[in-house]
Amino acid sequence: GVVELIEGFQPSKRKRRRAMKRLVGLLVIGSLVLAACSGTEDGGSDPTVGVSPASAMGPGISIKDAFTADSGQPLLVNGFLFVEEDGTVTLASLMAESLPPIPGGDQLVVEGLDLGGYQFSESQGLRWTDDLVQVLGVLNGNTLTVSDTLSG
Repeated sequence: GVVELIEGFQPSKRKRRRAMKRLVGLLVIGSLVLAACSGTEDGGSDPTVGVSPASAMGPGISIKDAFTADSGQPLLVNGFLFVEEDGTVTLASLMAESLPPIPGGDQLVVEGLDLGGYQFSESQGLRWTDDLVQVLGVLNGNTLTVSDTLSG
């Protein structure tokens, strides 16, 4: 009866091809969605986010550790970027949760940084990065100087 009709049913090549295209399309879309939503296993941020052209990838060091590092050597330093209305750029180890946020903790003035490679939020004339970024530069006092010729 009915079971024999179902078992004997063979879809046309055209219908099978169409079904296969749909399946492949769904697999591609699913893969893209998973890739876009995935992060690191420990819930941390992607280390390549906020990497400027004069930066290198790696774990980097804290601003506090940068103060005690070998002077004159390029350092990959982690922090939050803040850009004031007058163009002053600060890298801070902490960000106070206010609007606009306030740089906190250890801080460095950053000179020579191309800000085009970063995504900023903005309020009341202040721009800042919501995520930690890495900046490669040479530390002199409390100023981190970035140069396009640096490599890490």
